[in-house]
Amino acid sequence: MVHGTGGGTDPLERLDAVIDWEVFRPILERIDAKQRKSAAGHKTTCRVLMFKLLILQRLHNLSVERLQFQVTDQLSFMSFFGLELSGDVPDARTVWAFREALKTHNMVDALFERLHQALASIRILV
Repeated sequence: MVHGTGGGTDPLERLDAVIDWEVFRPILERIDAKQRKSAAGHKTTCRVLMFKLLILQRLHNLSVERLQFQVTDQLSFMSFFGLELSGDVPDARTVWAFREALKTHNMVDALFERLHQALASIRILV
């Protein structure tokens, strides 16, 4: 749960408004450092979006299957991810594979530590 100062504003809106998500992009893109041989095939899902999915999953203690449902069902979740009503939500397998890639590259702790530092600097704790 997100705690901090402020009134009845949706916690995800507040979080999205105060965090510069782009600071995470260089870290997250390291898992894609291997050069692709061609432009053919499935395009990589935005890594910042995938990280935000993991944050939401952790905040709400959701399984990857439940996460996909909640994102498509909750307008506040869709807004947090910048998705339109008809937007493509990464499926459970994609979220799982992303989390496993972060684990393989030993990046999970560093990313969440960076998030906690960002939140602490603006006096919001997760």
